Amino acid sequence: PYSSNELVLDLARQNPNRLFAAVNIPPGTPRVAAVLKKHREQGAKALKIHPAADGEGPKTTRYMNLLRAASELGMPVILH
Repeated sequence: PYSSNELVLDLARQNPNRLFAAVNIPPGTPRVAAVLKKHREQGAKALKIHPAADGEGPKTTRYMNLLRAASELGMPVILH
């Protein structure tokens, strides 16, 4: 089942000693770097990318933009 980034961020805020938020930016999302930065400002600690679930390879332009943005924001990346 799909869990929204908002739910993940909220749960992490409610349980800061037990959870940290790893967000996913779904395919089709415009301005992925800006969206990731917004989630970072809301408390996200990591980016999760999931090529199989997203239906694309890990070397796509979208993923390269996400990886670059995560690096600039100092966020670790979970590749699943």
